[in-house]
Amino acid sequence: PILIYDRFASFGLANAQPIAVIFILICLTIFFLFFLLTNKKSAR
Repeated sequence: PILIYDRFASFGLANAQPIAVIFILICLTIFFLFFLLTNKKSAR
């Protein structure tokens, strides 16, 4: 989040968007993996 804010403050929204998208995709991937792991354990 700090890198996103730094890019936004220094260069504007156009340069902050790619980093924000990558950060959101990483977070969604982690949450999805946790979701899969908890579902596999509860199914047993």
